[in-house]
Amino acid sequence: MRLLFNCLKGALFLLLGFVLLLIPYSRFKEIFPAAPAPLLVKILGVVIVLCGVVILAAAFMYSE
Repeated sequence: MRLLFNCLKGALFLLLGFVLLLIPYSRFKEIFPAAPAPLLVKILGVVIVLCGVVILAAAFMYSE
């Protein structure tokens, strides 16, 4: 059960990160009017993708 939860959490992080990387900034700005600069949004997307990769790697490395 714990492995499943960690896999879902990692997949959600990956999905959110890829959405931040792939969505056009103008569309993102429509949804979130107080959004930071475009470069910062892309950097946050990369950081979130890396977090998802680390979560998934840790989940599979320490699975029982």
